[in-house]
Amino acid sequence: MRPFAPFVDGYWDVENQLADHIKRKAIAAAREEKEVKARLKTIADFEERRTDLKRLFQSALGGLPTNDAPITAEVTGVIERPGYSIEKLVLESLPRFYVTGNFYLPQATSPLPAILFLCGHAREAKAYPVYQKVCLALVRAGFAVLAVDPLGQGERMGYVNPKTGKLNVEWGIYEHSHAGLQCTLAGFNIARYFIFDAIRSLDYLCTRPEIDPDRIGVTGNSGGGTQTSYLMMVDERIKAAIPCTYITAREHYLLTGQAHDAEQNLYGAFRHGLNYDDLLTAIAPKPVQLGAVASDFFTIEGTLQSADRARKVYKLYGKPKNFRLVVASGTHQYADLLRQETVKWFQYHLQGMQAADLGDVIAPHSWERPEQQNERLTLTEAPLETLPEKDLWCTSSGQISLDRPDSLTVFELNRAEWKAKIEATTPISPLNRVRNLRDKVYSNREPASIWARGIDSGREKDLAWRKVFFFSEPDIVVTGIWIAADPNALPWVVLLKEGTFSVQKRPEFVKNLAKEKGQIFLFDVRGIGAVGQRPINRYRLNVTYGTEFTLNCSAMMLQDSLLWMRAFDVTQALSYVHAATGQTPSVYAEGWLGIVGLVATAVWKKQAGVDRLEFQQLLYDISAIIDERFHQRDHRLEAFELALLVDVQELLGRFEGRATVHSWEDARGR
Repeated sequence: MRPFAPFVDGYWDVENQLADHIKRKAIAAAREEKEVKARLKTIADFEERRTDLKRLFQSALGGLPTNDAPITAEVTGVIERPGYSIEKLVLESLPRFYVTGNFYLPQATSPLPAILFLCGHAREAKAYPVYQKVCLALVRAGFAVLAVDPLGQGERMGYVNPKTGKLNVEWGIYEHSHAGLQCTLAGFNIARYFIFDAIRSLDYLCTRPEIDPDRIGVTGNSGGGTQTSYLMMVDERIKAAIPCTYITAREHYLLTGQAHDAEQNLYGAFRHGLNYDDLLTAIAPKPVQLGAVASDFFTIEGTLQSADRARKVYKLYGKPKNFRLVVASGTHQYADLLRQETVKWFQYHLQGMQAADLGDVIAPHSWERPEQQNERLTLTEAPLETLPEKDLWCTSSGQISLDRPDSLTVFELNRAEWKAKIEATTPISPLNRVRNLRDKVYSNREPASIWARGIDSGREKDLAWRKVFFFSEPDIVVTGIWIAADPNALPWVVLLKEGTFSVQKRPEFVKNLAKEKGQIFLFDVRGIGAVGQRPINRYRLNVTYGTEFTLNCSAMMLQDSLLWMRAFDVTQALSYVHAATGQTPSVYAEGWLGIVGLVATAVWKKQAGVDRLEFQQLLYDISAIIDERFHQRDHRLEAFELALLVDVQELLGRFEGRATVHSWEDARGR
């Protein structure tokens, strides 16, 4: 028997259909968002929508952590430098959840304006030389500055092996995605911990007698720009903000094929029109400067769109000068121009200093080197002398988890919050759970009329085979191969990890399975086998930041997931097999596709007629991933609140002994 050749044997171009399907939905949502914003004519209109979006934002986070205890901090050392000092701090954001930070305090008359500096994705975090320079420029200008390490960076790596000191999970974005998957399954977003750390950092600033709590600003770039923007959504104490090298537009970033970091993937953001410009205007009409670089991977076209929309909001308030765009030349970085214009903006709005011109500043983006372009646009600046990373450590070892072995990580916090959530949630009846699942699988889906096309067939000894394809949704082709030893046997829908490519990769297994079952329909859900998605970025298909990860990020922002889409495909396959044979289908599935198949059979409109279910390597419990520090990080199972929606054992029990699990798999994939 022959597997499908490329393009479904030349019949259909399917290599990008999954990405295009998601893109069409996202662009349609962006178009609707644009129309909604065009109808906002008054401040009241805008503020009503902003209130709704802030509520949506909190919902996408799963709410924020709570801690009513006064903020506690330990000063572990002080560095004295000409004109200022640097205190080494350990703050307690949540009980036994520590934040390491450097507090730059100028020798100036109190009370002082203060800036919270939020670090992007640099391993050294607060000690990264570029970030040190921003803090140094600000403290030299008379600002107190608190720079804090984010999760998974600096002195806050969450997976340090206490015996070797090495990392069991890579730092930064990979740690965020590793823990972020567990948060998503529980119905949270890991961003909630970043944001709460920032809130508690503001709490600390407000306790310092040297600080004027009515003059606090915030800035950061990249991941720090994300944190800055998110903090603007939840904390009214901010008087001025400068998010840098993060703000673009969702529909523009989508076109790049790049993934979001776990904390940047807001559930339902596309669906409900929560875009980057909404983050920018979260504190309008308070002063906001948008910092960007011309050649960022956060697309400048999206940045300009968001800036234009923000300007309209500020004009609505009669405060057009309270919004400003600064674009430096070069690639992703807190560029010199951004740093210098940051100082000017904060001096004007938080110190009352006069400025000749605080209009937009756009660096030429031509063939000149960035340093040549910026020389003509920046202020003369004395050298900013940074310190070695170790000098800025707040711990003796350089890692809070080694200095304080009792400290908690996001893993423990999320696991505890998941258990509390389960205890506080009204028990869901099996019937209602299935209804909720059915809503996820079928809502906002457009079933296609199934018109199966048989395009190739043959016989191999005692097995007959036939290749078919049909549409699951109007723009989604799915493929399958009928393999029959006995055409009168009850049919099985078979979901193997390689899809129909299994006839080439595991031919003997497929043949033996067909002989054992009598008649199988080896089926490809969207994105695998003959309808596999071509890579849309430089990473391998199924790894963190790869194609599947990226597309699932966009799907979740559409309030969907690849898991729900694929479960829908299986329901269509069940309907097709039932209609084509007039017989009751059964399902055989392995690995991660077992969860897809189990969900599909539970919600299929004729599920009472499914004859049998068989599984190999079935994950025994979704919540086991939440409970396992070193889970296998399979993002194909990532869906918001999946652990609440899918109870594997309960769903198996619905089939009254008709389900057989030949082998189980734990959260580590063992």
